[in-house]
Amino acid sequence: MSMRNKKSVLWNFFNPTSDDKARCTLCNQSISCNTSISNLKRHMQRKHPLVQISSEVSTNRAIILPSQLAEAAPPPLPEIELSPSDETEPFPSTNSIICTITQPQSAKIKPGNTLQTKLPYLRKTLPLREKNKIDNSLMDLFTKDFQPFSVVEDEGFRNFTKCLYPTYELPNKKTITHTLLPALYEKTFTDVQEEIKYVKSVTVTTDCWTSINTESYMAVTVHFINQNFDIKSILLHCAVFPQSHTAEHLAEELKKNNYVGVRKQNFIGSL
Repeated sequence: MSMRNKKSVLWNFFNPTSDDKARCTLCNQSISCNTSISNLKRHMQRKHPLVQISSEVSTNRAIILPSQLAEAAPPPLPEIELSPSDETEPFPSTNSIICTITQPQSAKIKPGNTLQTKLPYLRKTLPLREKNKIDNSLMDLFTKDFQPFSVVEDEGFRNFTKCLYPTYELPNKKTITHTLLPALYEKTFTDVQEEIKYVKSVTVTTDCWTSINTESYMAVTVHFINQNFDIKSILLHCAVFPQSHTAEHLAEELKKNNYVGVRKQNFIGSL
């Protein structure tokens, strides 16, 4: 795999496991990527269609032209003349050297003046792993604290993040809505599937309510004890429920939907 392809935004969702293999961070599937990233792109389109991949890549690098480097180069070093020392040597086995520095006429500095050399500022590229870690922490603002997506456009918040990590580029609302949030959903969906794969029996509860716009909703939560004997409760489903909230309608809704692969013969319902 060439270094050019390693800069693709697709690597936000894959971790290289070898020279020709990469593992999807959303579903843990291993994908071949020997000569190109076409397989990675095809995997995202087929398995994770909700995640939109942006074609723009921000490298966070400043481009320095050769002419700028030439202008910023320091003046040449003065000539140094080396001659053996005539002083008495404290150690016979050691030769001492006296350095006489000849200062070029053009390089002499007047008293009170300081010589300063300005070099272009090179921004250090943020490692991909570190960027993904910060993105995941940012998503906690919305999934745990229920902050609006518009917070990333507030001037104070942007200045705050810039002070914490100057090389981190804060995503905009569109990137959060169409890329980061769908990717987090896919990752969470896979994690839930893996967690309940070996659960023998679960208890399912439903919760129904009506919004101020008179729209009815139903939420489905599953409760179980995992292999470590920890009690777990996971919200599996929440959607509009246009029918009346009767036991018959709720039972019918539970039977016709497959919630994250939970086998219907292994759960007890509480309506």
